[in-house]
Amino acid sequence: MEINIENTETILRNIEDSINSKSPFSLIRFGDGGLKLIYNYLSNNEINIDKICKREGIPKERIEELLVSWSYFANQANYIDSPEVYFSDFFWKRYEVSNIKKEINPLTMNILKNWQKLYEKIGIRRCIWCNPEINFLSLIRFENREIKNLLDII
Repeated sequence: MEINIENTETILRNIEDSINSKSPFSLIRFGDGGLKLIYNYLSNNEINIDKICKREGIPKERIEELLVSWSYFANQANYIDSPEVYFSDFFWKRYEVSNIKKEINPLTMNILKNWQKLYEKIGIRRCIWCNPEINFLSLIRFENREIKNLLDII
């Protein structure tokens, strides 16, 4: 199934239109951290769930409630991030941030490749996708192009 990932310029125009018309706008970025939480919850991996909860400050007893909320709000959002861009020819190769550039962990790669199944398993069915790097991409100022970035808009 082909995944359509909306380009940053269109998303920025939609944000500006929503601001001007005073209408709601929502973009949700789960990133690989969100996917790891979903994966480990569905896999009942208590050790990794404990690590994620500690690192992110999530009360372990509220994970199920959190995932239900994520699903509810994601299905109403204008856009949700899709790691599919990392597997296309239109985006740079994804690396972990560290002192030494190294290939991404194979388990993380597997989680990223199965993003859609993980979303579906917690009830996310929304099909308007954006690049997970939208936070960075929305702030870039392109020379010789009259595209507003997020800072120009707000």
